[in-house]
Amino acid sequence: MKKIMVCFLASAISLWSYSQENYSMNENKVTQYEMEMTQYPDDDEAEAVVIFEKGDYRFIYSDNVGFLLQMTFHSKIKILSQAGEKYATFEVPLYKADIRTIESFEDLTGITYNLEDGKLIETNFNPRGNVFDEKINENWSSKKFTLPNVKAGSVIEVKYTIKTPFFFNMREWGFQKKIPVVESCLSYRAIPYYEYVFSATNINKFDEQSSSVINQEIRYGNLVYKEMEHLFRLKRIPAFRDEEFITAAKDYMISLNFQLARVYFPTGGKRDYISTWEDLAKDLQKDPSFGKYINSARKEAKKILPQLSLSDKPDKEKISIISDYVKHNFNWTGFYGKYTSKKVSDLLKLKRGNVAEINLFLVGMLEEAGLNVAPIILSTRDHGKINKTYPFMHYFNYVIAQVSIDDSFLFLDATEPMLSDRMVPLRCANTDALIIEKEPKWTFVRQRTISFLQRNLDIVIKDQGKVEVDAQYGTVGQSAYIYRSKYLGNKSDLAKYLKESDDIDVVGEIETTDYEVLNKPFRFNFSFRTKADSNKDKIFINPFLSLFSRNNIFKQSKRTLPVDMNELKSESYAANIHIPEGYQLDFIPENMMLNNDVLQITYNSKISDETIQVEFSYNFKDYVFPAEKYSKLKDSYAQLLSKMSEMIVFSKKEN
Repeated sequence: MKKIMVCFLASAISLWSYSQENYSMNENKVTQYEMEMTQYPDDDEAEAVVIFEKGDYRFIYSDNVGFLLQMTFHSKIKILSQAGEKYATFEVPLYKADIRTIESFEDLTGITYNLEDGKLIETNFNPRGNVFDEKINENWSSKKFTLPNVKAGSVIEVKYTIKTPFFFNMREWGFQKKIPVVESCLSYRAIPYYEYVFSATNINKFDEQSSSVINQEIRYGNLVYKEMEHLFRLKRIPAFRDEEFITAAKDYMISLNFQLARVYFPTGGKRDYISTWEDLAKDLQKDPSFGKYINSARKEAKKILPQLSLSDKPDKEKISIISDYVKHNFNWTGFYGKYTSKKVSDLLKLKRGNVAEINLFLVGMLEEAGLNVAPIILSTRDHGKINKTYPFMHYFNYVIAQVSIDDSFLFLDATEPMLSDRMVPLRCANTDALIIEKEPKWTFVRQRTISFLQRNLDIVIKDQGKVEVDAQYGTVGQSAYIYRSKYLGNKSDLAKYLKESDDIDVVGEIETTDYEVLNKPFRFNFSFRTKADSNKDKIFINPFLSLFSRNNIFKQSKRTLPVDMNELKSESYAANIHIPEGYQLDFIPENMMLNNDVLQITYNSKISDETIQVEFSYNFKDYVFPAEKYSKLKDSYAQLLSKMSEMIVFSKKEN
């Protein structure tokens, strides 16, 4: 290990714990090396580095409530650049069941160390007035705070404790971060009354892993027991670089997960919390906030369904009518969840609810209409993948409906009014899900609809390079959903979005077609003006008017993870360019055809006496590609951008 060779002034040395080691793993101590380092030796691109992160999980006893789970977090971070200053901001999620049963956030301390004129300056964090509450959903909130006086070169240290009566909420321990970690260590002290299953992901072996009985007996009233300490330590953990086109980053990062499996009662007896997927599904079906909620929804559906005129209609039409009714009568609060927090009567009264309240109501409506429907629970893409080996409830954070029809099935989510029945939101797309029925089965929520955007442009070039354009956009799938959601019947909102997305200033009125018919393409026409590049004798015009990003969406130099694009994407352009009066065609790009196993690109042009027609299209061959195809994706997309950037050139005719 590299030794410190530079000596400080004596007045400075006395203010910290000098060590021959580069890093100190002790509380409230920094080394000369930590303060002077400007780059992490193992990663010269790192914005910051975690020097240590320690966790201490144990049970404490309270006379009022019995056992509480106490989790203490302690970390020290070196800020290496201005970009790394964001790591001085912390968010701590906290759970509550109701106004009285909540997790507590305690004993917060923070120190910022800076080296100024050869002296170590400590700035202590004052929690009073500097810790902010932020609501996430009905059950979750977060404490948010930022340490003071942080800049490139600072070392920060933070410590806090969470106490919880919810033993199922033992926090996942994330060893890996988006910055490198020198050392990460978790100590968990188990007691005989609570049995957990823990599983490590993305790692085969820890640098240190041990289990030992702590001989000291603990006494609370009639209770006498010993703790068993489980220790997990990992060193020199590389940063997880943000990868494009993945699900949640934590799916690929080193972590340790806990699930409460069994409780042994001091008075005798035990309770199993998790045993099989079948038991998990059975518990949900009996739960007042899940299965019993569906039963209540069916009772209300008896009153609503006669108003929807479903008699003699085919099942597909019934599904659309019921789905549209729920979509347009109840607003989503934006909160996820697999459980409801309110009764069906509250949903009907307030006309708004979380994901579970809306989609389980949809399930009840469809069931009462005689359709073959089941609720399915899943983990959204940003929440992380499900490990099917362990029947852990905390893997799931979302619920939708699955309807079987004509030897096929549809996935339905009623939280998005502008979403076709053939689609699910991208947050749910291409994920594993568990069908909650008597014999639960796994399914895959595939996005079946291609996202397609077509731009047809009629381009007239006027004097001095001024350009007038009549445009028609045609959208299908996710593209249609995006434009419908921006429009919502308000043409000025759609015009504003065209300005944001394509830098278009719409002239006059926008005309729309099939806005409310969600299973049809959404089309709209409009006009706008722009300018072509020109000089004394020539006009240069891009046939697609730069209505595309010039940046390659594949930015990495190398790739180790699959490329998950979440949807099949396709776009096409058709430009009809009127040859400007007094000019002749000087240059037109060559036609092109690229068709490999990742991307298809077609560029064709046709010249007549008065116009030039250019057609360009591309479509990806799949929505998930193995890592070894990344270079081909990047190169193919670069060819696409190069072709789209080519200009058509007109020159003045000679008199």
